[in-house]
Amino acid sequence: MSVTLKLKQLSYDYPNGTGLANINLEITAGEFVCFMGPNGSGKSTLFNILSGLKVATSGAYYFQQTQIDASYLKKPQQRQRFHQQIGFVFQNSDVQLFNLTVADEVAFGLRQLPLSPAEITQRVNDCLELTGCSQLRDRVPYHLSGGEKKRVALASVLALNPSVLILDEPLNGLTPAAQQEIRHLLTQLQQAGKTILIASHDYVQIKATAQRFIVFNEAHQIAYDVDQATLAAKPELEAELALL
Repeated sequence: MSVTLKLKQLSYDYPNGTGLANINLEITAGEFVCFMGPNGSGKSTLFNILSGLKVATSGAYYFQQTQIDASYLKKPQQRQRFHQQIGFVFQNSDVQLFNLTVADEVAFGLRQLPLSPAEITQRVNDCLELTGCSQLRDRVPYHLSGGEKKRVALASVLALNPSVLILDEPLNGLTPAAQQEIRHLLTQLQQAGKTILIASHDYVQIKATAQRFIVFNEAHQIAYDVDQATLAAKPELEAELALL
């Protein structure tokens, strides 16, 4: 499998401190990776860089062998193409939902592209069905439950058919039933060829779904990068992740 994302000695500095410190990382196409670590350890900063919302202070970020930096993102066509390939679902769905109906929400990004009305309608219908949101199409997004909002936000991102999905705490605050729906959907998307990156504070919630676990420490560095087989062989490490 080809490497989709590569970070080389990447760091990010905030005015009042470090966000990320010397991160080296490769993620292969089709992986399901969970990022863990204490609050403020760098997970959200990393996701913002991977999705092009922030640019590293130093080091390099490559997406499909192309370096993603300030000069690359300044060019509108390149930036649009990049944002179509990497879909980011925010931790707070209310930040992401702003249209009057669910159907309009899913169609919003598509209407910025040179697509026919028929193709937009087809993509909207497909993504609503895939995420179990068809019955919500005429609802007002901010009237929905937390789990419904998560699924609508995901549908709006999937409409652009990205190859990589980044989700910041997608299970946070959801009922067990809604968590199971999201986990099942993410597994389906990975099986369809998507690369899935999520952040989670709860190892128990995600341990059977993610295949690889990258854990940040309070120094904003990667402390562990392990797969399910390694964790199964090291119960003391699994116990440590469960306490994060």
